[in-house]
Amino acid sequence: MRGLTKTITVAGQEITVREVSVGEIRAWLKEIELEDTDVMDVALQKGWHMSAVRLITGLSRDQLDEFLPSERRVIAQTAEAVNGDFFDLIRAALGPVLSRLSGKS
Repeated sequence: MRGLTKTITVAGQEITVREVSVGEIRAWLKEIELEDTDVMDVALQKGWHMSAVRLITGLSRDQLDEFLPSERRVIAQTAEAVNGDFFDLIRAALGPVLSRLSGKS
């Protein structure tokens, strides 16, 4: 596997977090433009877009929904640690939307 990776265990489940390519980021940005954003994907984990976390981990929405909020936070923090540039881009491009949905002013 190319790029940075980190494997973590959350709630007894081993999760591999990988660095995504620029092409994957472009495809993800196009995908989120075409779909309705699930408020839970952005509001529960303030500052992280969980669809990005799904891309980085390969977990499905249903799989992520089984985790507790604190467990999702650990997964998202690890995803950001491996993909800092991607999350900087998300915050710059989607910051106002994420802030509004998460209740930040």
